[in-house]
Amino acid sequence: MYMTPEEKIAYVKKNIDDETAINPSGQILYYPHSVGHPDNPEEWYILNRDEHKRIIRKLEEDGYIKNVKFYSKNGNFLLEKVEKDDFEKYCEYLLDNRNSNEKDDRSPIGVANFYVTKKDDDFYYKGNHLELSKSADYYKVFCALYAKIPKGGTVYYKDLIEEVRNRIPKTKKMSDTNIKKFIQNKLTTNQEGFLRKSHIPITQDNSKKLITTERGIGIVFNNKMG
Repeated sequence: MYMTPEEKIAYVKKNIDDETAINPSGQILYYPHSVGHPDNPEEWYILNRDEHKRIIRKLEEDGYIKNVKFYSKNGNFLLEKVEKDDFEKYCEYLLDNRNSNEKDDRSPIGVANFYVTKKDDDFYYKGNHLELSKSADYYKVFCALYAKIPKGGTVYYKDLIEEVRNRIPKTKKMSDTNIKKFIQNKLTTNQEGFLRKSHIPITQDNSKKLITTERGIGIVFNNKMG
């Protein structure tokens, strides 16, 4: 028995659909479990937990689910399925903009905006231009974060580390532990972090911190307003 990537995604979607169907509207608690092979379920997985988590993030990027939050050390997520009408709007948005060279900073679902947007090499906070040093490490690290998840969400350290190393040559010799500290410092510290240098409030009007760290997991970028 083997699951193709398409079958794995369909499996996760069905689980979300089933859980949503028996719950009140709003967020559901979802556990990204491993799926064992029928012949050897304890040692041979046809869908492991890491794949399961990546699919959750992909479905969020694709607009199938929203408001995804890492919930506990047990690996649970809180998430919400996007209503059918909103998802169809999202698909129409992608089709309408697939050949466009201009980035639209509006959310494809509804009219919600993002706290931080980007045009060319310039960043904006609530539409106001940010005066940043483009040669500084904090700027390059934030560029790496934004490149991975411009609409917000969680990026795993392994993915962000690769992006940072491509942008900042001196980090290529750093150990994973040291580069994680480097990333955290350049994003969140009071001395040289992006938030300090950009003068962006740490906590936004939705009571969430714009950038937070998840120990051992990655960086959370709460960029969606509301």
